[in-house]
Amino acid sequence: MQAATIIVRKTRGVMYVYATGRTPTGQKFLKGQVALKSKSMTDPKFKEEMSAAVEKLLGSGALSP
Repeated sequence: MQAATIIVRKTRGVMYVYATGRTPTGQKFLKGQVALKSKSMTDPKFKEEMSAAVEKLLGSGALSP
């Protein structure tokens, strides 16, 4: 598994979990993204959905070279 940075961002009212990486020259790129059903971080199911999204991003072959 390659190293990834996980970012949670709200865009147009939808929460997204992004996995980003860096090339050998230092350029950032988007490895993958997953939309969450939660509308805010205060939602009781936010942590559960976020951990499932991170597992999906890091556990899948999408991040492998």
